Amino acid sequence: MLYLKRYLQSDLIIEDNENSDGFRGTLLLQNGDGKGIKIFDFRKEELMLIYSNYDDYEKKIRTYEYFRKYYTIPRILIQNKDELAVTEEYINFELNKDWTDREYDLILKDIFQKSLVYFRSQSGKNDLIRISPISLISKLALKSYLSEQIINNIGKEFIDQELPAIKLHGDLWTSNILISQGNNKKIFYIDWERSDVFIFYYDLFNFMWNEFFNNRYSSYFERYLSGEYDDYFEQMFRIFNLTFHKDQRVTYIHIFFLNHFYKRWRKLNRNSETRIYQVYQELLNLIDRGNKHYR
Repeated sequence: MLYLKRYLQSDLIIEDNENSDGFRGTLLLQNGDGKGIKIFDFRKEELMLIYSNYDDYEKKIRTYEYFRKYYTIPRILIQNKDELAVTEEYINFELNKDWTDREYDLILKDIFQKSLVYFRSQSGKNDLIRISPISLISKLALKSYLSEQIINNIGKEFIDQELPAIKLHGDLWTSNILISQGNNKKIFYIDWERSDVFIFYYDLFNFMWNEFFNNRYSSYFERYLSGEYDDYFEQMFRIFNLTFHKDQRVTYIHIFFLNHFYKRWRKLNRNSETRIYQVYQELLNLIDRGNKHYR
């Protein structure tokens, strides 16, 4: 039987009757969604996640089994369904603030390369879901000044286009990516709680947006607008028998935002939406400057 035995300052001991060595956590954190806790055992280099309900626990296991064939994810070592607990390997990682420009480039390259492999595995499925911008718009019960501007920025010729939608990470950004320490650096993808079905290129733009919104890091968007990533996007679109139109780079961004609004923003309170709207306007200004520069 797994149980919390003692919590003293930063020392939390979790014992397992079948393992006298037990699990000795030295740091306890609440999950980002507030529905569970993470306990770190730096001595054994393990991380225990305890979930507040079975659905979240089951999604953790299911998502891990589904995506580990395509993305490097910390290994699950122990599953305990009775206690809704999962123990996985702890990755000794470099802090984001210490990343070099080369490592930032390496991360996006890794995302592109792993996404291409994953997309190829999905493209031939008979039950592939397709989503059009108009179908997302029709599901918005209430529109706002933010959603209206996003919709208005999508060209009429693309409003009815059906795009493949597949299961993705859903919250990809540098806080959910680890670069291991040491000479043999590896990139790990963590925190898959928001995994869901999105338009196939959602994760790429969500990564760029999260870096812009949270870290004011604009380089990814600037390089996309300059065409630096065109080859990757052309490959991705081709996998699904689509054509990537270079002159519509901005349209693809706004289709992402529509998908993002539907999944994440449609229930925001006024203050949160106002804050996002302000940063969205900053991005539009960046896009406008980029269009003038790369014309």
